[in-house]
Amino acid sequence: NSGQETRGVDFSLSALHTFPNGLSLMSVPFDYPYSNVGGVDVNDPQRLLGAGASRLLLATWIPVVNRYALYPAAPADHFRLGHGYWLSLATNEDLTRTGLTAQDPYPIQVRTGWNMIGDPFKQAVDFTTVQVEDQSGIYYSLQQAIMASPPKLDGTLFAYVLGGYR
Repeated sequence: NSGQETRGVDFSLSALHTFPNGLSLMSVPFDYPYSNVGGVDVNDPQRLLGAGASRLLLATWIPVVNRYALYPAAPADHFRLGHGYWLSLATNEDLTRTGLTAQDPYPIQVRTGWNMIGDPFKQAVDFTTVQVEDQSGIYYSLQQAIMASPPKLDGTLFAYVLGGYR
């Protein structure tokens, strides 16, 4: 209650997620668009993680041009729903603020070539249950999209775990 003092209350605060030092393949279940507050972009990844400019390395793949975008260039300038990122930090850093959440279902556009995608939800997604929509608007199960002739998708998904791909 405003204007009242409360005694004998214990509480603790914890981060939404702690990103470890070193290299990580990551995504976040929030969208953090550009947000100018007092002349400062409060959704800049450097500000969100509290990392100094020399300590944050962030990259995401751009399939249409077959190259990485490196922070602070777009689209590596903000965390976006459904995007995967390489993140390298000198120290552990906490994510303490939520952003915009995804509606369900959440469409992720997959381009020809290699794509870095991320789970747009707070809960884990079983990728074998996703639906694939082709350019003509027809929906397929993931298995149907892989088995189609010609295939709609390559069935290979990778994760980066403990310094290697799995």
